Amino acid sequence: MPHLNKDTLFRHEYYTDNKNEVNSYKCKKIVLYLEEHYKNRITLEEISTHIGFSKEHFCRFFKKNFRMTFVNYLNQMRIKKAEYLLLNTNLKVIDIALEAGFEDSNYFTSIFKKETRMTPSDYRKKPSNVTLL
Repeated sequence: MPHLNKDTLFRHEYYTDNKNEVNSYKCKKIVLYLEEHYKNRITLEEISTHIGFSKEHFCRFFKKNFRMTFVNYLNQMRIKKAEYLLLNTNLKVIDIALEAGFEDSNYFTSIFKKETRMTPSDYRKKPSNVTLL
């Protein structure tokens, strides 16, 4: 599997692999579940049960197929949603954090800064390195 970049990260087609259609199906099912539920609190129990795996098996499967941990992937997905909202709405940062699925605005700001090297407010002011879906 080639190196993931932000343009292909959330595309369902990227995970299609003719050699292993079951894994491809499971990956698509995971991505679709996250797209539908990213605003909510998602526990490992919930998603692993939805996919039909134990928590441990789900974590191994996810890391092998997505090349990152479940939490990192979910946070990156949520940050992408927040980037869009920052540039296309006038919502307050705290409301964007909640809308993107973060329960804590300080955690959101910390993760956002780690991913984009900018605070959400600075990103809104200077969207120079925008990489939206």
